Amino acid sequence: MGNRGLEMRNYQLELSSLALKGQNTIIHAATGTGKTMVAFYIIKRHLEKNPSGKVAVLAEQNFLVEQHFKALKDLLPELEKKSILLSGTKENSPDLQLMINEKSIFILTPALIENTIKSLGDPSFICKFTLMFFDECHHTHKQDTYKRLMNEYLLLKEQRKKLPQIVGLTATLGTNRANSLDKAVDHVITIMANLDCAKISTVEENMEEYNKYRSDYSESKRY
Repeated sequence: MGNRGLEMRNYQLELSSLALKGQNTIIHAATGTGKTMVAFYIIKRHLEKNPSGKVAVLAEQNFLVEQHFKALKDLLPELEKKSILLSGTKENSPDLQLMINEKSIFILTPALIENTIKSLGDPSFICKFTLMFFDECHHTHKQDTYKRLMNEYLLLKEQRKKLPQIVGLTATLGTNRANSLDKAVDHVITIMANLDCAKISTVEENMEEYNKYRSDYSESKRY
């Protein structure tokens, strides 16, 4: 497959609709259906609307961070110069402080933001961003790095700070090994609350097209 850029399918446009309205949301779609492409479409539209915006794309593992940066170069080559890849943990945190005013898109591990906050002694560093993506957002519970970062976010919200929009990406919200439907639902609600998301973005109107790509994983697995 060559570079096909951001050629959005109808179900992907549907998945992006709540985020494009500025709402915090979790984008829930099967593996291989192109959640990464949805994310970069949202980023493109966000920066068109907010030219001075700052977007963070978070993934907890370095190899995922690198995959996202490769996807950005493929899908949004015109924004590559405005983007930076930061992987690792403590050793790179000063780079984030230095680069925050130089770039528009930051693809990085959440540990880098957490360590920058610790280094500055100021959680409001989060407010430098206008939009934050949490890849595999189902990990936002217990004492996970995502959860610790969102704890800071929610404390800032209580102080009425201007905060970034939050968008989660996941193929499954999981059940946390729940042994009843009520407990499984409670787990999903907890993840939503931890991410400050009142709504989940799923495919409803374009199920036929969505099911085609979900079943044909070989066709759509890249992004």
